[in-house]
Amino acid sequence: MTRIVVRVAALLAAPILTAVSALVPANAAPAARSGFSLDDAPIPASCQHAATTLDGTTKDFGEAGFAQLETKYARYGHLKGHRGKVAVVPLVCSAGGVTWPQYLLLYQKGGRSPALIGTVPLGTKAVDQEHEDVTGMRFSHGKVHVNWHGYDGAGFTIAPYRGTLGWHKRHVTWKHTGPLVIDYATGPSDSDSGVSVTGAGQARYMLAPAPKPFTSFIQREYDKLAASASGCDGQAAVNVERYSHKGFAVGGEGACGGAAYLWARIGGKWKSILEWQDYPQCDRLTKLQRRGYVATGQACWNAKTQQPVTLGNWPASGI
Repeated sequence: MTRIVVRVAALLAAPILTAVSALVPANAAPAARSGFSLDDAPIPASCQHAATTLDGTTKDFGEAGFAQLETKYARYGHLKGHRGKVAVVPLVCSAGGVTWPQYLLLYQKGGRSPALIGTVPLGTKAVDQEHEDVTGMRFSHGKVHVNWHGYDGAGFTIAPYRGTLGWHKRHVTWKHTGPLVIDYATGPSDSDSGVSVTGAGQARYMLAPAPKPFTSFIQREYDKLAASASGCDGQAAVNVERYSHKGFAVGGEGACGGAAYLWARIGGKWKSILEWQDYPQCDRLTKLQRRGYVATGQACWNAKTQQPVTLGNWPASGI
């Protein structure tokens, strides 16, 4: 396979995330600052466990796993269209030795324990990663704004998302956006340099959770390379390191040789807008940047100083 050398700045300073294989402490502190307690709250069916009632804020299912309210992220306030104070809190659960995508649970004050009035699973077909963990929530203008990260395995293919939880006609409403930025340059073995598409039909699942217009573009780029790679010593490959929802991505393409590429979504369509070996020239990159086609944060070569420089910061998650 042709090795594609790409020098790019990091999109995200992502934390290392690990799978959970042990029960969290059963004596986790309840959220008492709210005005009503979350102790002994009912929870929905999750992680293959039946709906049940917590013991405090946790539930130990033995070898089958656990469930626990992430009370450090619990937020209390008023939702537009709903009377009385409510609590929104993530539920983390595990099965098979690892945590699964979290749930957002909506409670109102009940009798001896809070009443569950709404559930939002972060794991859906639209957001399909092995783990999805809340990183922050806040009430604003009668709604709850949620930030979370999706990732696979023990911290691979990290992607941030954001969503808005509301209330309408006695039901929870939910809208989300993402993935916002995907960092493919994290993971085992050679994946620290990104994900490589090297065959027909690979891009859609190898570049998940990127949106279909981008994965279809990368697949077409590979198909063109493969069709013209007859007689080459190297294998045709398109390598993707990072993707931004703002319409930029960086990686490389190669078959009979290789180069680094900057791709952009222009007029609704993805295109290759710059290619280089080692570093792109800063004057070329700056011109494209001024036209709105280039994300900052890309390392480039300054012809005057004969040194590489970085043009600011890549767009991060946008939240």
